[in-house]
Amino acid sequence: MPPLTTPVVIVGGGPVGMLIAFNLARFGVPCILAEVKSETCLWPRMDLAYCRTVEIFRMMGIAEEFRVKHELATGTYSPDNRLYTSSSPSSQQSPHSNSGQVSLTGDNDGTGPAELGQRCSHVVIEAWLKRKCLEQASIDCRFGWKYLSHREVAEGVESFFVDENGNSNTVRSQNLVGADGRSSSVRQNCAIKMFGTYLPGAIFLVYFRSKEFSSLRPFGRFRNMFSPSPGWIIDQQETDTFTAHKPLDSPDQDTSLIDPHEWIYEIAGEAAQPHRFKIDEIIVTSAWCPSFAVAERYMSQGGRVVLAGDACHRTPSHGSHGLNTGIEDALALSWRLSTILKTHGGPHLLPSYQTEQRTTIMRRLAHAYTIAQSRKSGLALWETHGQSEFIAEAVGGEALRAQVKTQLDEAGSTCSDLGIELDMRFSSSVIFKEGGDGEEEVREWDAKKYFPTTYPGHRAPHVLLSDNTTSILDLLGPEFSLVSFTTSTDNNAIPHQANFFITLASEMGLEIHNSLVDDEEHAHGVWGGEKANFVLVRPDGYVAWRSMSVPSGEEIRRILRVVLGWTVCPGYVESEMKGDEMEFLRTEYPETT
Repeated sequence: MPPLTTPVVIVGGGPVGMLIAFNLARFGVPCILAEVKSETCLWPRMDLAYCRTVEIFRMMGIAEEFRVKHELATGTYSPDNRLYTSSSPSSQQSPHSNSGQVSLTGDNDGTGPAELGQRCSHVVIEAWLKRKCLEQASIDCRFGWKYLSHREVAEGVESFFVDENGNSNTVRSQNLVGADGRSSSVRQNCAIKMFGTYLPGAIFLVYFRSKEFSSLRPFGRFRNMFSPSPGWIIDQQETDTFTAHKPLDSPDQDTSLIDPHEWIYEIAGEAAQPHRFKIDEIIVTSAWCPSFAVAERYMSQGGRVVLAGDACHRTPSHGSHGLNTGIEDALALSWRLSTILKTHGGPHLLPSYQTEQRTTIMRRLAHAYTIAQSRKSGLALWETHGQSEFIAEAVGGEALRAQVKTQLDEAGSTCSDLGIELDMRFSSSVIFKEGGDGEEEVREWDAKKYFPTTYPGHRAPHVLLSDNTTSILDLLGPEFSLVSFTTSTDNNAIPHQANFFITLASEMGLEIHNSLVDDEEHAHGVWGGEKANFVLVRPDGYVAWRSMSVPSGEEIRRILRVVLGWTVCPGYVESEMKGDEMEFLRTEYPETT
């Protein structure tokens, strides 16, 4: 069979790989999507979509469809983490943390997201995205194809597969994307190491459906219920599906001997007194090990092969950083590949993906580790003192409950960490910051808070326009956009300058969407006011450049050559990222390699 040819081959048909393919289709770039499995996943690995994730879906035009698939049009959900003595109706109220869900209402000051986060199921989202990809004529879906190997050649990449009928297939492409999960064969064939560790122990998961258990909640909805057994239950979709998790005695324990029904009853009940209820279906069981890890690099030495999602980072389940970061990887990588394949992008553009996205996951890994440590002390109290002491009506029980609640509140809910979700502060060679404009990085980063700014390298903030309905983000085009703030008194000076910028970009082969924002003083203030009449926003919603006025034609060309990766921003110093960032793990787990 003669080799197939395509601009991009994506190995891995999970959510990240499919979103890369879907975005490439949006940008007009064909690809082949190869996945070894013919059916989608049954494991509920994701249970929460960040507000940033749903914002990305909004930019892609699929946010409302995503919500409908999860039967929640409003996006409301419970972020509670509960400690309980039993899930039976007679269970006493127990301490819990509830940092509150982020709201879209408020002062419209840019500090919030354009979309609320959404409780969701990995099972549902993967099946939905598969249908979306199959609908795209430019995505050649090859389910049942097993990736074998690849080699980088002068003109691109040759990839080798075998299909479900045993036929060998060769594909030639300009780029290869490895989105094939935590055991990524693409990463291994690139000889890229992972820095990090699996945490001690293993956990057995039971994914089940129970209408009776759904109706039993004596203290309302929750995200996590922590049991003294020890173990915990996740309310997967706030309907009737749940996952019950409990540590195994050892990573080598024979899980085939575990009765999943009894496993659930033990976690749901009191110590030595299982709580039994009708389980309608055991959907799937699985053993897993939590881990913190990141790839030493996201690209092959030849620069043609790129990793995304779990292929280049592994995170523990708390915080839901894994797939949410993978979805950000998908957009960050797809717009760069599109720009390069259309010959607009230069040699520094793809390496900037590694610089920006690897920094993002490192910050989230460190935060997840901090949260895990703070929760460990609270749960240790819960597990050490025992139920009888914990639920006692005497002063001792009350004091213990108060102490555990304080520790939970200090740890907080990871469902509303706006700093983690929205404030990544990119610094790479393709962000034009030369000279600065008086707003340098002086604010201390806060995992819980997002401060709106259009300083280059930051996410363009959401703010409602004067109609109180339209987000300024809705004015952005699918690729680069120039946002220009005009007034009725500027005598068309702003539109004239914007047209000059966009015309020069077009002469360089880059089409920029012209977003004129008329007489929106409040939105202008949130977006920089006296520091930014013009803001150049990338396809991923991050600011590449801003200024009060459009410079000369020569300067415009210099700016565009930086943001497109042909030259490095003057003054930028690249800091090579090594495994030293994992020191917080090496301190706790010296065996990290």
